[in-house]
Amino acid sequence: MVVALAALVLALCAGAGAGSGAGSGAGSGEEVERWREMLELDLAAQVASEGRAAVEPGGALARDGEAVALVATALFATGEERAALELLEGADVPAAQRPWIEIARARIALERDELDRVVALLAAEPDAAAPVRRPEHPEAWILLARAHGRAGRLERAAPLCERFLELAPLHGDAPVAWHLLGRRAVELGDRAALELCTEREAFLRKWHAVLRARRLQVRLEPDEPLPRLGLALCWMEVERFADAIAILEPLVERHPDLCRGWFHLAEARRRTNAIDAALAAYDETLACDAEYHQARFHRGLVHYLRRDAERARADFEALLETPLAADRRFAHLHLVLARLLAAAGERDAALERHAAYVALGGTEPLDE
Repeated sequence: MVVALAALVLALCAGAGAGSGAGSGAGSGEEVERWREMLELDLAAQVASEGRAAVEPGGALARDGEAVALVATALFATGEERAALELLEGADVPAAQRPWIEIARARIALERDELDRVVALLAAEPDAAAPVRRPEHPEAWILLARAHGRAGRLERAAPLCERFLELAPLHGDAPVAWHLLGRRAVELGDRAALELCTEREAFLRKWHAVLRARRLQVRLEPDEPLPRLGLALCWMEVERFADAIAILEPLVERHPDLCRGWFHLAEARRRTNAIDAALAAYDETLACDAEYHQARFHRGLVHYLRRDAERARADFEALLETPLAADRRFAHLHLVLARLLAAAGERDAALERHAAYVALGGTEPLDE
């Protein structure tokens, strides 16, 4: 089991940059997206208050399955169980929107511990291609997995969790999926798999807690730059660089003196291979703070990889007069500069710089 789980973690890390949100087939309109975020932030009462009229017959979103499901979920969370069930039962939405209604009903059934009801709503026929009726919706997989797990059928829950994590590795229920996989590892006596599952569950629980805190801070202090920077860093931590860029670009436009904002924008752009844009952001970082040495180091590396020896050498030589020159984490400063010097025919200087690299723990040879 541990080999399969390790492969799953690698796949999730590689794919976390896209398709990792709350689910596929998002409902229409900014209002639906806003309600989804509010529910994730435990603001169900506000969703219920705002949404009830919009999803009732004749309302602007009465035919939007996800909108109806979100409002029903909010009503249930605020104690209006009957209203939630009546809303779902009376929903008049197109066939393509029905999955949202079924999934919301299944989630409520799970909350009420009606496990057979969850299975009846979500499990596919035995000869179906997939074990769930709505395989394109990540929540169908995890809700059915949770029902099986709660009933002690971990052998059924485990493959559902694995598929759910492939579809939505950063979903709010991802820690639950890893927990169920860990319980299955205990059943199988697979200690290595259990350790892996425990580590992933702990990381995601902490990450979601920080993400939620940052999003709440942004809502409470929309004009403050640091919560938005923190939110961008959350996305960068899980390699969702496009999401980080979407936050950082308007942030530095509004707060051009936020040097850290420029630096992390440069890093996010670099990680998406937008190299020219990354260099422009590194330039802005150093214009904002000429002693932002990490930015100069990374800019020098980009110049070096682009074979712009003159600019790379200028950056690395400037760093020799900074604390980075004695920092083991930046030992490659000396190696890259040594290779630039060697390429320029300055062999003695190159050897001296390579010796400094080795003194900091480096092991690569001078000549590539």
